[in-house]
Amino acid sequence: MKYKKFIAVDQYGSTKFIESHPRKELCELHGVKHADKIYRDPDAQHVGYMVAGHWYEVLKITPLH
Repeated sequence: MKYKKFIAVDQYGSTKFIESHPRKELCELHGVKHADKIYRDPDAQHVGYMVAGHWYEVLKITPLH
């Protein structure tokens, strides 16, 4: 069984499971080639992407064991 490595949650609470490349897979999902990075605050690392008018927070899935 192949596990998904990331989950992307959009501004409406919808989720998308992503195998390995969040930016690439979100762009393919919306049929575009550009995604802007989203930052939670100016000093933080980026937390997600703005793709075709949707913003996605991307979270890494890690096993509990």
